[in-house]
This record gives sequence, structure tokens and C-alpha cells, in this order.
Amino acid sequence: MSDFIYSNKQGDVESMAMLLKKIFPEPEKTEIKTFCGLWGALAVKIGPYNGFFPYENSRYICVVLGAPVLFWTGNEFLTNQNQSSIGSQAIFERWYEGKFDWTEDISGPSCVLIIDKLEKFIHCVTDLMLYVPVYHYCSKDKLVLGTHVDIVAHAAGQRTNIDHSSVVDFILNGVVTYPYTSYNEITQLAPATIHIYEKINSDLSVQRNIYWMPTESNPYRTLKDAAIELKSGICDYINRVTSNMKEIGEFISAGEDSRAIAGLLPEELIRHAYIFVDEKNREWEIAKRVANLYGCKFHYLLRSPTHYLDIIETASGLIGSGFQYTHAHPLGLMEIVGADKLLAVFGGFISDTLLKCLQRRKNLFTRGFSFFPDVELKGETRTVPLTSDAIERDMLKVIDARRRNHYQNVLDHRPSTAHEWFDLWPMSMNVHLPNITFNRRLFKSYEPFTDKTVVKISASVPTVWKLNRRLFHEAFKNSLRKSSIVPHADGRYPYFPWWANTFLQMPVWLDVTIKKIIKSKDNHGPWGNWNYITSTKEWEELMCKYEINSYGIKCFQKLSVSSKLNYMQTKYLLNDFL
Repeated sequence: MSDFIYSNKQGDVESMAMLLKKIFPEPEKTEIKTFCGLWGALAVKIGPYNGFFPYENSRYICVVLGAPVLFWTGNEFLTNQNQSSIGSQAIFERWYEGKFDWTEDISGPSCVLIIDKLEKFIHCVTDLMLYVPVYHYCSKDKLVLGTHVDIVAHAAGQRTNIDHSSVVDFILNGVVTYPYTSYNEITQLAPATIHIYEKINSDLSVQRNIYWMPTESNPYRTLKDAAIELKSGICDYINRVTSNMKEIGEFISAGEDSRAIAGLLPEELIRHAYIFVDEKNREWEIAKRVANLYGCKFHYLLRSPTHYLDIIETASGLIGSGFQYTHAHPLGLMEIVGADKLLAVFGGFISDTLLKCLQRRKNLFTRGFSFFPDVELKGETRTVPLTSDAIERDMLKVIDARRRNHYQNVLDHRPSTAHEWFDLWPMSMNVHLPNITFNRRLFKSYEPFTDKTVVKISASVPTVWKLNRRLFHEAFKNSLRKSSIVPHADGRYPYFPWWANTFLQMPVWLDVTIKKIIKSKDNHGPWGNWNYITSTKEWEELMCKYEINSYGIKCFQKLSVSSKLNYMQTKYLLNDFL
């Protein structure tokens, strides 16, 4: 399943079903399963994954989102083309028997919702990192839970109760500081937590049981030990998904994460490699070479140069308030190349974040000269007061206070790495999370680097092990061997360690830097060229449509391009959507 909306008012079921349909690109083709009774109302969007149809018996309903990989049993049901609930039932039965270990039994993005129709209580279990954000509205007599914040707001009667500070937070930073949302009375549920709602029709009470925390406790004797377990965990994840499949896909790029995955995918399977670019550029050329070296069938699609403007309203509705729509890279493209029909499409998402310290503090040299080696910096900059000529100062003070509070909560568990984990715990603080959210709603997406083993190793090992790709390289260098002579998009050669790449990377870095300085319209990367996009008539039309200062914005024109996009997305969602 991809999404759900629950209300303790049973009369809400039909309206909730209609709301769920509206967020998808083709509402008339969107299938919704509804349930209602004295316990309330539930609408569930039937997702693309096989085996996770809602399971219901005489007393319980079990809904599973995100297609988690099961580790106490097989996952062969993933190839079942019927509306099977085998996976959902297996999860329910293990929970019912009291045997479920939420840290070990499932892996990857997930949310499990179990409703006891007789005793009228709800279990809502979030995943390790909150890869699948869940929102709730809870008042004296009304409870609403769901996975799309604007639909939760609508069902709770809170659509006009907008939190302007959160809106400005998103416009400036690309996320809303946890646990807030764009609405005053709606909050995010906690990661790695079992939320138990009791007496849902009367004197409502909520109990929260945390089942895991990302603490700084390294159980590995050496970096090599951690690397061995890391690779083993990724391989186990991939093999469990593909165990009964014959044909799969993956996203290929000019980077190293996708080729590491390509080297781990079972060679006996038919493997398709996909890339979407504006033109046949350096990214396309390298990706094609890599796909051929790993024996994958290479597929590409040249998208419209204004793709990211063309999809703004459809993508915004799909992702909801508080997350950037621009991460909907494959929206409308997967169907054209036929990738949406495959049983599994693998990505290399979030490897940089969890395994290479992407969120670390960077010194002057590593910020400006990427070929310099990374060093571990102490301290933090997350609580530095925000400044913006476009925003009212009083609004910035509220956001600063929220960010300080979130930083302190992370600091309590991670005293040495709070700066890095400020954007990771939970993952809804990370601007790149919408990549997962979009993909899991549209096709059978699997991201091996979201695996439980990766999360636990990332949380436990020292920062110095992850810097300069040391842990990643030790774990996956054999997977990178086939493409050892093919450079990364930034000029590195991923098969070789960081110290061998220091000088190899410099010529490409110099070429890219010069083109940035002269604002070249050539686009050699995988995403859109914003220098070009902001010069188009489509951009001017959007500016005219949405340029009305509100939500504490004093001057729209003083915002960055990214903040302008966040602003326009917010204006659409809070005014025209639903």
C-alpha cells in the first residue's frame, strides 16, 4: 500500500477516499480500499507492490506501507500479481504471536497500522528512520492519522489553521523542523516508535514505545569488520527481494552508488538500467558505459528541459506540504520506458548521506575544492540564527527556537555527531527524502541503502571511518571492479581509494567550476539546468502566477531559486490543492 488516512469518525470514509484519489496523477484510475465500523473509518490507497494488500479478519485490520523486506520468512509473494495480502498477513501474525522484533524482522521504508475493531485501539509503528512520515491530529474527541499531511489536515478540519512559521521554515530550508508541519495542530509521529492509541471513541489516550535509538556505540573492532557486515546486509536485502524474480531494473548514473548496486544484483537476472537526462551529456555517456560493463540493458529518455516546471502542480499534490516537489525526477517518465511494469527497480539513494557523511560540517577547502580530503570538524552550525532580507525577523526567531530544540534532542543521543544527525533523525528532516516518497507511490522501488544494517552501522561507527569513502570503498570495491576504468561524473575513479583520486579528480573539477562561473547552458548532470530553466517563458509565467507576498515573506524577489520554488509549491498546496 502507498498511503492511508484514518479517522475515528466512521462517517468520513467516502470523503477520505476521494481525498486520497486527488493526490495521484490519474485520480480516476486510483484504487482505494475502504473500511468502516464503530471503531472509525479507514481509506487505503492500493500501492504498486505485490503481496501487501490490506489484511482483515473478524477482529483486526492490518495495513502495511512501503513494501518492507521480511527477514524471518521468504519474500516470494512479491512476484504475486494478484491483490494478495500474504506479506501483510505474515506481519500481522508475527505481531499477534508477540514475536515481532521491529529492529530485525523488517527492513527498509515502512509503516504498519493495526486496528483492533473490537477493543478499539490502534497500533501505528514507524520505521527506524521515519522514511515513511506519518502525521496525526489528536483532540479531545477526534483522531486523524495519515501519510499525507494535507489530507490529514482536510479530514481533521484544519486546512485553514496554517502554521506560518513552519511554512517559512520550509521555504528557507526545504523541510519543516521536526515534529512540526504546515498546520498548527498536526504533528509528525516519532521514528522507530510503536504508537498505541487506546479508547479511540471516548477518552482517547496515546502511548509511545521507542524500540530503537541511533546511539554512538561502535560494536566493531575494525573498519573492515564493519565493511564486511555492511556488504553482507546489502546483499541479503537484494537477494531477499529478487529471490523469485527473473527481470528487474535499476537507476544508473555517472556516480558510484548505482554501479555498486549494479555489481551486487544477481547476474542470472535480466537487468535493465534507466537514466533520464536533458541531453546526451557526460552523465549519459558514463552511465551507458557502466550499464554495458555490468551486462545491463541500457534505457534512456531525454526529458523536456522544463520538466521540473511542467510537473510542479502534479508533483506538489503527490508529495504534500513541507517536502520539495523537485525530487520527483521520474514522474511521468517511468511509464514511457516501461519501468513501472517491473517487479523491482533498485536505486542507490541515501548512500552519501548514511555512509559518506554528506551532512557533515565542511571546512573551506572541502566546500570549494572537492578533491581535497575530508577532515572531521568539531562543533556545529545548525543553531546559528537564520538571516534573510525576504523574511520578517520575528518569524525567523520562532524557527531558530525550533531548530535549537531539535538540535538539543539529537545532541542528547549523539553528543559527537549532532551536527550530522540533525538532518537525519528523523529522516523527514532531510531534503532528499521525497525521492523515496515519490518512488514508492508510483512503482516498485527498492533502495538497498535504507536497509536496517546500513542504518545501524551508519549510526554506530565513528565519523572518521565514513569520511573520504573509506567504509563505502572497503565494502564495495569488488563491486566497482568492472567499471574501474570509468570515471565518476566528478572525475574520480570509484574503484580506487580517496588518496589515489586526489589528483585524478582535479581536471574535471576545474572544467565544471569554470562552466559554473560562466553560467554555461550545457547540462552535464542528471538533473535540470536551473540556469536555463529560470530563463524560460515557463518560469516567468509561474513567477507571475504565484508572486504575491504572503506567509511572512516581505519580498519574493529576494528569495533564492530554491526558495522561490518552495514558495510557489506552498502557495499551490495551501490555496488551490484539494
